[in-house]
Amino acid sequence: MLFGAFAVLMIIPVILIFTIGIPIVIAVCVYKDADKRVDCSPWLWALVAALVPSYLGLVVYLVIRRDYPLKSQAAQNYQRSPQEEGTYYQENYDQQVQPQKTGLPTWAKALIIIGAVIIGICIISLIGTVLYSVFGYDQGISYYHNF
Repeated sequence: MLFGAFAVLMIIPVILIFTIGIPIVIAVCVYKDADKRVDCSPWLWALVAALVPSYLGLVVYLVIRRDYPLKSQAAQNYQRSPQEEGTYYQENYDQQVQPQKTGLPTWAKALIIIGAVIIGICIISLIGTVLYSVFGYDQGISYYHNF
């Protein structure tokens, strides 16, 4: 009896780590990465990565973050023109002509990922239900004994 109570007390920290600790660590890592990117909202992505169940928010961010270039790469893409000998000026990033993005927009990628995960969960549930209905209960074990 004492071992059972001790085991329950030891499970509580593990549950807290998985429900609170890991999402906080994920949120901090996503915030730091999103803060290094152009036009990426770090607070929004940190909340999405931490609060969307089954780490789906993290998966969506990892796929979509390629749409946001790093700020250091964007600074290298500034066009430089010589103004005087040995000095250069940088044009404003907003005035620079942006290349046209090809492929799916960011929101479409997020919807495709979420839909694929939901369909995968449904297929796994369907397979489990079919297997359970085919094999059924174990008839050899009876939980109710007539004494």
